[in-house]
Amino acid sequence: QNTNLIRQRDQVDIVPTIGAILGVQTPHTDGEVMTELFKDTALGKDIITGGQRRLSLAADKNGLHAVWSEKNGQEWDIYYKRSQDGGVTWTDPIKLFSNGLNNNYFYEARITSQDSGLVYVTATGYSLINEGGLTYSWKIFGRRSLNGGKTWEILQELQGGYVFAAHPSITSYK
Repeated sequence: QNTNLIRQRDQVDIVPTIGAILGVQTPHTDGEVMTELFKDTALGKDIITGGQRRLSLAADKNGLHAVWSEKNGQEWDIYYKRSQDGGVTWTDPIKLFSNGLNNNYFYEARITSQDSGLVYVTATGYSLINEGGLTYSWKIFGRRSLNGGKTWEILQELQGGYVFAAHPSITSYK
C-alpha cells in the first residue's frame, strides 16, 4: 500500500515468486523472485531458480569441454570450462559471450572439439535493432580456440545464413 514499484517484471517471475510464498524451490524456471512485493525482503532469498542450464559437452584426446548458459539479470551469458582428467577437476569458468556486448544478447550455445586442439563454440542471440528495444534480430555468433580452450579468438557474427530457431547445432570433422 502506498508504494510505487518501478522495476519492470515479466511473466517468468510469477512462478519463483509463488515458490517463495509457499517455500518451494523452482530450479527449472527462468524468472526471479519479486522480493520488492514483500515487507520481508529476505523472503525468497533461499529460493533457487534456473541460474544455469543448456549444457553442451565435447570431448577430444585432450579432455572434456563444456559450455552453458548462466543467467545475468533477465538475460544469459555463455560460460566455458575444461577438464583434462575425465571430469574429476575443471578449470575456472570463463565468460565467452557477454550479455549486452555491442547490443547483443545471448541465449544458448553448442560446442565441438577436435584432437588438433580446435574448440569451437556457437551461440544464438539477438540484437536490438532500435534504441527502444522493440525490434529484435536473431543471429548466430562464434568463438574458437586453437589451443584446446586455453585462449580464445574474438567474437564473430556468423553471416550468410538465416536463423529460424534458438537452438544451434555444430559438428566438426577431420
